[in-house]
Amino acid sequence: MSNMKRINIRPLSLLITIFLSIGISQGKLQVQSSVSVNSNEKLIIQSDGVCIVENTKITKGVKRFSTAKNIVSAFNMEKKSIGIISHVKSFTYQFTNIDSDFKILSTFDFEIIRDLGFPQIHRGANNQYLFLNPVEQIVTIYNDRGDQIVQKSLFDNNDFDHEKRLFFIQGTENDYDLILAQEEATGNKNSSYLFALTKNVQFSSVIPIQLSLPYHGILTQNNVLGVTGTSFTNTYQDAIHKILLYDLTSNSLIKNIEVPSPPKIFTKGTNQIYSVTNKDFRILSDDGLVSTKYEFSEEMVPFDFHLSNSTYYVLGGINPEYTNGSIQYSQGILYRIRDGKSTEFSVVHNSSILQGGFISENAQFCIRTSDKIFFYDLP
Repeated sequence: MSNMKRINIRPLSLLITIFLSIGISQGKLQVQSSVSVNSNEKLIIQSDGVCIVENTKITKGVKRFSTAKNIVSAFNMEKKSIGIISHVKSFTYQFTNIDSDFKILSTFDFEIIRDLGFPQIHRGANNQYLFLNPVEQIVTIYNDRGDQIVQKSLFDNNDFDHEKRLFFIQGTENDYDLILAQEEATGNKNSSYLFALTKNVQFSSVIPIQLSLPYHGILTQNNVLGVTGTSFTNTYQDAIHKILLYDLTSNSLIKNIEVPSPPKIFTKGTNQIYSVTNKDFRILSDDGLVSTKYEFSEEMVPFDFHLSNSTYYVLGGINPEYTNGSIQYSQGILYRIRDGKSTEFSVVHNSSILQGGFISENAQFCIRTSDKIFFYDLP
């Protein structure tokens, strides 16, 4: 078994400390309960339970609910609600907002252009919904009745391109949200920009971001923007994967960290940022002064991350294989990092694993296979 490395890094002007003695121990888990599920049902893992779209009953903590036929997408939204996009007729779709008790909060129809792709949808202030169109870098805002409030093209050059990316970043409660946009498709130029969206629906450009291809963006309580992405120097073969930290009070770059692969999970805690790649887990202080890295014993595809009482959990799958129209994993794996020590738990079932996630309010995690959902208590 490979050793896990824990490395503390400070800028050269302060201190460099390296610890290499921490190893990985192994533990065992037992299934607490399981629920049958059809292979064609959509699963939404939330902090208070697991939702299965299409049936109409609640069983063993698994909530099931029905919606319109031909569901296109089912996804989590802020404030414990669920968004559903369902096909109504050719190129017309219905957006349904459902709260945690499965009461329909709002619903309305919208149209999209053929080949445009489905929009990213986020809940904004005052029961407003942001529909993000990365292909043309357009943000459209609706109220909960489906009335269009504003539509904004972020760039004069809004050429149609499926390679472009567009991200919503939850901002401060009473001030503004952020939009991370990409003016041009991937190339050897940094073409990402940050926009502020005020609560009275006004857009303004903030700063350029030193990335050719952005992946994630978060804003901490200290007004520090963390972004991940890739820069290309000359060709696509010269890709450099980065984590960048910007102080938005001074609009300045405070940290540029190169990483071996793009983070799959990038989230925030109190004055900290957490990054999970296929190879490692990092804890960054949002002032950019301290970085702690834990390397996994083998590469995996991260499913989810959870922090509970100074204990860090990373859940993922190994040996991915594309089979029958979906990515399946031969084995699940849970890493628990506590007091500087890591314990690895294997999760193996008779059938391949499709997905997994944490149910934080119940101190559990779940693993889905083709026909069941298995629940485990967090060790």
